[in-house]
Amino acid sequence: EADQILAAQGVMQSASKTCIWSNHPDAAAAAVCFANATGLSAPCVACFHDLFSCAFTTCATECPGKDTPACQPCIADKCEPTFIQCSGISDDSQDNG
Repeated sequence: EADQILAAQGVMQSASKTCIWSNHPDAAAAAVCFANATGLSAPCVACFHDLFSCAFTTCATECPGKDTPACQPCIADKCEPTFIQCSGISDDSQDNG
């Protein structure tokens, strides 16, 4: 699928970080930014919207701003399992850059 090819090319990691922090705490705006930056399908972008929303709500204390130490572990623990189930995309299919 085209979304999996984009994941393998690594376009999502940097777009995710850029869009999530430039639109914090608006998950809908972050998802629009992300869709425009990546060209992913609407169903895949919906999974990212849910991920962003989780980060902004469930991990609000741990993620008050960019690159706080507790932010990524919170998202990984509390948000990514649902995201992976929704999208089928795991950290293994993305680049780390």
